[in-house]
This record gives sequence, C-alpha cells and structure tokens, in this order.
Amino acid sequence: MMNPPITFFTSSFDALPPGLAEDLYRLRHDTFSTRLNWKVDVTNGLEFDCFDQTQAVYMLGIARERLVCAARFLDIQAGTSMIADVFSDYFGGVSLPANARCYDVSRLFIDKVRRNDCGLCGLPVTKMLFISMINYCLRTGYDGMYAVVSRGMYVIFIRSGWKIQVIREGRSEKGEEIYLIYMPASELTRQDIVLKNWNSSFALFPCLDSGGGLSVVA
Repeated sequence: MMNPPITFFTSSFDALPPGLAEDLYRLRHDTFSTRLNWKVDVTNGLEFDCFDQTQAVYMLGIARERLVCAARFLDIQAGTSMIADVFSDYFGGVSLPANARCYDVSRLFIDKVRRNDCGLCGLPVTKMLFISMINYCLRTGYDGMYAVVSRGMYVIFIRSGWKIQVIREGRSEKGEEIYLIYMPASELTRQDIVLKNWNSSFALFPCLDSGGGLSVVA
C-alpha cells in the first residue's frame, strides 16, 4: 500500500518537539497575524498565548515531513477556554457548560502554500482535517467541539457537510461577523462529511480506519 500523502496525529503540549512547536507557532503567526490581521500575541515572529500550555492538545497534519495544517484542543472540563476567557465579550457574554464532554477548538488553519508545495492541491485536505478532529473526539469519548469562526470559515463548515449548530452571533474587534458554533462528533457526523461532495481523489488517501474515517495517531 502506498504511503498516505498526509498524516494526521495528535500531540500534547509537553510532547511537542521544540522544532515542530516553533514551526507551528510561526505558521500560526503567518496565518492569524500577517494574513488575517487578528490581535494575537506575537513574539519574534511566533504566535502563541497563555492557552499553549500543558493542557493543550494539537492536531497536526504532516506531508513530506512538513507541517501543513493544525488545530488546538482545550478540554472545557478543565475550566479554561478561549471562548469563555477571550471571546465572551464579542457575544455579549457567553459561558460553556462546565460538565460538557467537549473541546474548545482554536487556531485551526491550513497553510495553502505548503499544501501546494507538498503536492496536496486537489486533495480534500480540509475534510481530512475535519474527520481527524471528529476521530479524536470519538477516541477520547467526547461529544463534540465548540469554536469561534469567521463568516468564511462558517461557510466552509456548512459546505463540508458537517451539521454544525450556531450558538451565538457576534462581532469581532474588527467589526466582522463571527459565530460561536458547536460541532457534534459522532459516527453519523463523520459519514456525512465523507459522503458530502467527496471526489475521486479520496481514493489516493489510503488511511481509512475500520470506521470509515481518517486514522489519527493519538
């Protein structure tokens, strides 16, 4: 069997190799500070904040030994989340259920330049990442994820087939529409994304697990 063009795995903050951590924070700087012009914490060209700590878990997509995409998971039950601690004012005040078996997902990105350089243009990398995120929830026994997204990202979620729920609508510090969303994680959700407008390039990605989703090395 041919090697998959991209591999997804998770890493805790403490287990993240220093070189990979620096690459992650640099790509996050390029995405969220340079391209999107968000008000994020930047030090020496790296974007990281107080949520990059022991309790954080990262979903990482690697192709040709290069980081292409990532997302950060924070366990809501641990009592800390960007939604409650940073974004609440954008929605006129918001809190998440403390007993929810859910994650706060943030800093989700796909670097388009690296995606193309690694020969992934034409492959459904976004859906691969989404399915890997769902797989992680299923493996850890969690019900889903909350996130704050822009209008553009909201549309991407809808088009992917993920039946997300809009909890609140608000405005960012730049006056742009943002949404607090809930993304359920279940076998049915995973199948919805797999079947939604999936194309033949999926056949080139032979890393399905027995449940029909993309394998995640936890």
